[in-house]
Amino acid sequence: MSWHRLLPFIDAVLEVADARLPQASRNPDLVSRIRGKGRILVLHKADLADVERGRQWLEFFRNREGLPAVLVSARGYGLAQLEQALVRLSRERPARRYIRPIRAVVVGIPNVGKSTLINRLVGRSAARTGALPGVTRGEQWLRIRPGLEILDTPGRLPLRPDLPPWQLAVLRAVSLGDDELEINAEELLAVVARLYPGRLPACYPGEDPPSLEHVARIRGLIGKGGLPDRTRAARAIWQDFWDGRWGRLTLELPPEV
Repeated sequence: MSWHRLLPFIDAVLEVADARLPQASRNPDLVSRIRGKGRILVLHKADLADVERGRQWLEFFRNREGLPAVLVSARGYGLAQLEQALVRLSRERPARRYIRPIRAVVVGIPNVGKSTLINRLVGRSAARTGALPGVTRGEQWLRIRPGLEILDTPGRLPLRPDLPPWQLAVLRAVSLGDDELEINAEELLAVVARLYPGRLPACYPGEDPPSLEHVARIRGLIGKGGLPDRTRAARAIWQDFWDGRWGRLTLELPPEV
């Protein structure tokens, strides 16, 4: 489904980004595609991100870019604020000769949680509004509440071509071979050690940042000849990160912070 053809019927675009990489997980070309439409930036997976740095990013987007932004998690945090932001957008749109609900579409790069957000917004009480302009078979506008509808199918944006591989791995946007897995695990460890000094030794005592060999030794990941298994250590590091064992992290700083 190409959501672009639905733009004449859309009032608001919910741009979903990953709160751990608030800029890297966005597509800068979106602005030129949706001229004249209301836009709200949804920083999803907020429960995995640093609370204070999340607040700093909200201030940056709201005050420096003039962009409504909301922190949201799959557990429901921030959904009320998001609905309030949509209502504000509806009040700002030009007057029409007829009254209809404000209609929104959810867009974002892969794996930022677009479908999860739709499901949380819709909930069990959502009502299908039936055949409406712009939607085809298999697509529906869903009524979240009176005056507010959302398309049940998310729109996909391409990844930024300039993203470093470690950020792509954080977003789970690519599959990495063994050599890439190791290199980018080392890069991730270095970034976290720089932004959060002392955080990693809680998981890997003795080094900050820990080397792959160090992680392999303390986890008992020994390969042929009794040597530390760097590949298995890299896999363990990435799994620890994805499982949230390092605590809440935001891996980008807003400008001038």
